[in-house]
Amino acid sequence: MDNRRLNLTVGKEYMVAFVRSTTANYVSLFYLPAVHVRRKLYEKPPPNLPKDDLSPDVPDNDDIYNVDGEIDKRSTGFDYADALSASVEFFEAQRSGPVPENGRVQWRKPDVAQYDKGVNGEDLSGGMYDAGDHIKFNLPMAWTTTMLAWSYIEFEDAYIDAGEDKNTRDLLKWNCDYFIKCHPSPDVFYYQVGNPSIDHSQWNRPENISSTRPSYRIEDSGADVAGETAAALAGCAKVFEHFDTNYASECEHKAKSLFMFTLNHPGLYPPTIYYKSNGAWDEVAWAAIWLYWLTGDECYRQEAVSLYDSKKLHGKSYAYGWNDKREGLKLLMGHIHKDIDKDLKKKYWGHFKTYMNGWLPGGTVTYTPKGLACRDAWGSLRWAAYNTLRRELIPVHYSFQPTVDKFEMLVRYNNILRYSTKYFSCPVITERCTNSNSFNYDGPNHHLLRGAMVGGPNCSDGWKDNRKDYVKNEVACDYNAGFQTLVAGVQSLILRGILV
Repeated sequence: MDNRRLNLTVGKEYMVAFVRSTTANYVSLFYLPAVHVRRKLYEKPPPNLPKDDLSPDVPDNDDIYNVDGEIDKRSTGFDYADALSASVEFFEAQRSGPVPENGRVQWRKPDVAQYDKGVNGEDLSGGMYDAGDHIKFNLPMAWTTTMLAWSYIEFEDAYIDAGEDKNTRDLLKWNCDYFIKCHPSPDVFYYQVGNPSIDHSQWNRPENISSTRPSYRIEDSGADVAGETAAALAGCAKVFEHFDTNYASECEHKAKSLFMFTLNHPGLYPPTIYYKSNGAWDEVAWAAIWLYWLTGDECYRQEAVSLYDSKKLHGKSYAYGWNDKREGLKLLMGHIHKDIDKDLKKKYWGHFKTYMNGWLPGGTVTYTPKGLACRDAWGSLRWAAYNTLRRELIPVHYSFQPTVDKFEMLVRYNNILRYSTKYFSCPVITERCTNSNSFNYDGPNHHLLRGAMVGGPNCSDGWKDNRKDYVKNEVACDYNAGFQTLVAGVQSLILRGILV
């Protein structure tokens, strides 16, 4: 159906879809249950977090943060391999467009987004939906892909042990295939598909999307989203260099091309109320060091080192995550320079330690009564998972421990029944999805979303199983990117005998 066009007519009870072929003289007709549309948004954008942590540094007498240092053996007591497997399954459910019908998430079907197009008709199908909505935001999607690639590179033994190594590579390829489509020529890059204002006013399945899905490309500045996407493609190339050299070469070629695009389009990508960027030089340096790690080309390393100093990227981030790569940059650059320049390694890891000290108990980040490092109440578990990295186990243990309200953060391990996600709350595809049987439905979601991490409690451990509370109950790809990296790391330490 590459040359077909989908036209939708919205009736009172059903949407009548006419699929007209441009290469054959026929029209096929099928019926889809109507989608409920209302003027009030189901979700509003989150507030912007500060860029820098301006609190005083936590005193420290050590010269260097020994990131590769020993960790005391301790008992874990949870099935992290199963948690890793469940998280991979969540990402499979988030896929957009021509979803395989023989996958584990059998109630997901090929959806309307398989016809996503660029302004000149470019194929923009694929990728992943951001959260509980049907938008493809490339900045957090690329960040998610980079994190998953890094996780796979560092903790491949955990993925193999869980039987998720090939599935994870398939997910990485799914996203990177989409990113390759988004960069069809050296001076063109698409950074988003779907209008959030329209999408967030509808509660429906991706199979029943009724609104127009516009695509957006960089016209002027956009080094942040392009840089992160270049890093993601470099990460994919590094994963696939041992499995599919042709595909690794394709990802590498696109990553290099996007890096040049990044240098030619400095500054922030077009303003948006969702995933608004607060800086771009961290993504440029991040892309450069990933390309050096992939290729060994000295020009990329020198670019990253130069940008780190000239753009003052040593500053202490408020929160490492999809919008601020500085702490990941410090960690990776320290690793890169272990055998190149020990003074630079000490510098980068020292700056990283200054940031991490603030996250440890007694530091500058607030801890909840039950022990969660709570940087912000919106998606609290996300920030904790991101910033655990390879040192602290508190957030992952918190995710599995029941509270007095008998809830846990992983859907697989509990009875979270009303997570705020459109297509999992709608009934089977043969039934109409309405507010009464989905958004306002008091019962559990109609489908199980195994492995998804919800936003989590507020900074006082307050949480309720409420579909309408998207701050605490929505799921998102970037949430699980940190969580999956965390559980893969813990499982890897178990396999190496460091944890028992």
